[in-house]
Amino acid sequence: MKTQKLIVIIICILIIVVCLYLAWTINNLSQANKIALYVGIIGGIATIIASILPDLFKKDENIPSSSPSVKGNNNIQQNAKGNNITQIIGIPPELHKKWMDENNQKYEELRKKYEEVLKDLVLKKETLPDDALTKEAEKAYSELKTGNFAEAEKLYNRLYDLKKQATQKDILEMADYAYQLGNINFAKIEYLEAKKWYEEAVRLVPDNTIYSNSLGVTYNVLGEYDKAIEFLNKALLIDKKVHPNGIHPDIAIGYNNIGSVYDNQGEYDKAIEFYDKALLIYKKFYLAEMYPSIFALYNNIGYAYNNKGEYDKALEFYNNALLIIRKVHSAEMYPNIAACYNNIGLAYLGKGEYDKAIEFFNIALLIDKKAFPAEMYPAIATDYNNIGSTYNYKGEYDKAIEFCNKALLINKKVHPNGIHRDIAACYYNIGFAYSYKGEYGKAIELYNKALKILCKFFPKGVHPYIKFTYDNLSIVYSKMGNNKLAEEYSKKAMDIEQKLQGKK
Repeated sequence: MKTQKLIVIIICILIIVVCLYLAWTINNLSQANKIALYVGIIGGIATIIASILPDLFKKDENIPSSSPSVKGNNNIQQNAKGNNITQIIGIPPELHKKWMDENNQKYEELRKKYEEVLKDLVLKKETLPDDALTKEAEKAYSELKTGNFAEAEKLYNRLYDLKKQATQKDILEMADYAYQLGNINFAKIEYLEAKKWYEEAVRLVPDNTIYSNSLGVTYNVLGEYDKAIEFLNKALLIDKKVHPNGIHPDIAIGYNNIGSVYDNQGEYDKAIEFYDKALLIYKKFYLAEMYPSIFALYNNIGYAYNNKGEYDKALEFYNNALLIIRKVHSAEMYPNIAACYNNIGLAYLGKGEYDKAIEFFNIALLIDKKAFPAEMYPAIATDYNNIGSTYNYKGEYDKAIEFCNKALLINKKVHPNGIHRDIAACYYNIGFAYSYKGEYGKAIELYNKALKILCKFFPKGVHPYIKFTYDNLSIVYSKMGNNKLAEEYSKKAMDIEQKLQGKK
């Protein structure tokens, strides 16, 4: 369209030239009349051009602006996972912060407001009529939506107890209460409790894809990958039957979550395959790219490429994700924006640009600390661990120990059973620092702690993290002169490497 308007302007200019020339050759006109004729011709054509010029230079609002510019081996590897965004179930991330701050005055007032409601429920017990139960369920859901998780949890527990003697028609309500209790505990980072309630919801209503999907996501977080794949595939199969054309967000969510499981298992090509399927569906369904779900897919694909060592490709996806999330959430202090900065830092770490990596990790840390002021949150632990790991690469081992210990403190509170890859990552990175400080006894102790967790978290024993730990144990024993153990751990590392290569 703009090209056509430009052609019109060029034609107008040519007409001016021709008209001026013809006017000049008319001999019977006076000098004054010729000048008047020139002004009239030029004025008329200028009016046409003036009407076209604004449209010619008007910015096309449908074209997004370009992606923002980026500011800024031994056996050591980055061992901490960045904020790989998967499906947020039930509660958006901004409400997590509200739970962290629930002791402030606002929530004290809410608690007082609902004390009488709770007392009333206890007094009425099973005698509550259906309409009263409906009202209490509405109150519980209202509390959930406003982030008042403590009161919502009490109400849902009470409602669930009241429905225990359920008839068949009450089963759906019981399942919904169990599901909401799962959501509350997932938001509170109490994953084992969340799993219990999601399992109950699935038991009551096995064909509900939301319940199966949520349970699968929780199994993934807990490292129970076979069960995660089982329930996510179950949900995906049902969603495909409900939406036979295959173009629906529910199907995309299923592909994304299955991709996340493969990502966590170190099967990055499979992860990218499923992420790409989800991305294709979202782009067809939403048409425009400025959508949070597409941001999540770009971030996940970037993370998988980062793990594969294709850092420039990872940066391409991370920057696309950052572009979208900045348009969706104009405020810079938003957890998903921090996730992008964190992942960009991981890519620069992989490229060996350590100062740039620390710069981005620090930006992420600043945002996460404002989003989660209590600090006991996984995202902040990830930031600390990644900063510590980068200092390991730089050879600043005391700083590495300082930051990784901060991460370890948070991760132990977030995962009280102690069996989680993030805890293992901290032990690994601290062990690495001690090994290069020459404190081999401490290094071996920490590597073995990491190894014990990793072998439980990845029961098949075939994962890059386990290989890295064997490699580094081999190095430490070699430095100590214990060649027998050095060879033993080196062989274990090689065995895993061969199995990993066999998967490709």
